[in-house]
Amino acid sequence: MSNVTVNRAADNIRLLSAAMVEKAKSGHPGGAMGGADFINILYSEYLN
Repeated sequence: MSNVTVNRAADNIRLLSAAMVEKAKSGHPGGAMGGADFINILYSEYLN
């Protein structure tokens, strides 16, 4: 995958994690937003 695609996918994970916390009206999105790059690469390159 290109670098631009990887960055956009991680940005989408960040946006969705913030939206989920806001909708639940509970929690803090810091962990999910901080780990977005790691999770994106883990699932797109190493896990099937």
